[in-house]
Amino acid sequence: MNRTSIILFSALLVALLSGCGSALEQINAKSLSTRSDVFVEIKDDEAIPTGYSTVIIKVSIKTQPTGYYLWESNDSFSGKPGFPFVFNIDGQAALWKIDGQQEITSPYDEKGVRIPDGGRGMRYILNKKIRLATGSHKLFLGVPDDEYAQEFVILVKDGVSTLEFKPVYRGDHQRTAPSFFNGIHSFELFCDGSPIK
Repeated sequence: MNRTSIILFSALLVALLSGCGSALEQINAKSLSTRSDVFVEIKDDEAIPTGYSTVIIKVSIKTQPTGYYLWESNDSFSGKPGFPFVFNIDGQAALWKIDGQQEITSPYDEKGVRIPDGGRGMRYILNKKIRLATGSHKLFLGVPDDEYAQEFVILVKDGVSTLEFKPVYRGDHQRTAPSFFNGIHSFELFCDGSPIK
C-alpha cells in the first residue's frame, strides 16, 4: 500500500469513527433532561386537559439475533432483552427499554426480491402513549445500539395522534438490498398515516 493510499484510508477511518462518535455523543446528551414538564406517560382511561393531546408513539425494528456476528460487542443489545430507545421532546428525555420477540419470516417475496426485515431475527415493538401540549415540538430519537440519531419537528393537534417511526435499513455498500442485518440507515416518520418530511 503506497503512502497516498494509507493517508486516504486513515482519513476515511477518522471520518467514519468521528461520525459514529458524534451520534453517540448526541444520544448521550439528549438522554439527559433539561425539563420535566413537557410530556407525561398516560394510561388509557386518563382525561386529557384542555390544550393537551394524546400522542401514541410507535416504533418497530428488527435486529439480528444475539451472536450472529463473530465480532459482536458484549455491549450490544441486539437480540437481547432491554433494547434501548432514547426520546427527547423539547428537552425532556425518556429512555424506554423494550424486550423483543424472536421472529422468523421469509427473506424474499414471491418475486424473489429481498424483504428488508425478512429472515430470522429479534423484533422490538415500542408502543407508548403520552400527554403533550398542542403545537409544535422538537422530537429526538436515538438508537444507541445502531449509533443512530435523528431529530424531527412535529405538530400536535387536538385529539389523538399516532406517530409511527418506520425504519429504513442500510444496504451493504450498494451491492445488496437493504436488510435489518446491516442496521438502521434512517427512520421515516408518519403522523396518522401521513409522512412527515
